Amino acid sequence: MSDDLGRLMAGARREAVFDLTAPMDLAAREARVQAKAAALLGAARAEAGWQAVSGGDLGAFVALMAGR
Repeated sequence: MSDDLGRLMAGARREAVFDLTAPMDLAAREARVQAKAAALLGAARAEAGWQAVSGGDLGAFVALMAGR
């Protein structure tokens, strides 16, 4: 068992902080969301998803996420 896991099981706490809710302008937030989507889904699929969402085509977005 790792030392970290042992300490956590003994009741130690870890705190994680994410900056996703930090104030930022819309352009910066869009860029971060698009970069994250590309990292997770691949550039082409992320771009298709972005176009579906920004165009309000929920059906296309759902189909894309379902792999259709």
